Amino acid sequence: VQPEVARFTRACSYDRAGFGWSDAGPMPRTAGRAADELRVLLERGGVAPPFVLVGHSFGGLVMRIFAARYRDDVSGLVLVDPAHPEDWVTPAPKEQVKIDRGITLCRSGATAARYGAARLVSGLVTLGLFGVARGLAAVVSRGGLSREDEGVLAPFWKLPPEARKPLRRFWTQEKFFVALGSQIASISTSAAETLATAAGGYGDLPLV
Repeated sequence: VQPEVARFTRACSYDRAGFGWSDAGPMPRTAGRAADELRVLLERGGVAPPFVLVGHSFGGLVMRIFAARYRDDVSGLVLVDPAHPEDWVTPAPKEQVKIDRGITLCRSGATAARYGAARLVSGLVTLGLFGVARGLAAVVSRGGLSREDEGVLAPFWKLPPEARKPLRRFWTQEKFFVALGSQIASISTSAAETLATAAGGYGDLPLV
C-alpha cells in the first residue's frame, strides 16, 4: 500500500519503541505514550503537518489519541481492523486469558532472547525443523508453549521472502518481547486513555 500512496503524497511508516529498528523506550508501553512519541518523531524528522493517520490493531488506539491531542495537525484518520477500546477497559474473562497468556509468552521470549535461544529456535524454524524448534521452545518456556501458541512461529512462512530476514532478527531481540509484553499488560490503561482523550469526538475529521 505504501508505495502506491507515495505516488501522490509523502508516505511515512515507523516502528514504535522496542519494535523493528527502533530503540527500546520508557515503560509502560501505553497507547498514550506511543502517541506522544510519534509527535516527537514527526517533529524531529521534519515531517510537516497536516497528517492522514493510519493505524492497524493496537495502532488504532495510538492514532485515535494522536488525532484527539493534536487535532489541528490531523486532516484524516484511517483505522484498519482497529482494536476497540470498549472491549479492553474491563476485559471479559476470555480476553483476560489472552492478556495473561501474551504476558507469559513475552516473558519466555525475553528470556530466550537474552540467552540466545530465540536465535537458535528461529534458525531451526528456517531450516524446517519444527519438531526440534518446538522441543527447544518448550524447554525455554518450561513447558509453557502450547500448540495454540504456535501461531508465533507459523505465520512467518506466510510472509514474502524479503520480509523474513529482518523480521527473524527483530523477533529474536529482548527489547521486542519486553515492549510487546508491556503493551499487552497495559492494554486496559491504553483503552481507558483512548476513551478519555477522544471523549469529545473528532468534529468534522474525515474517518474511514
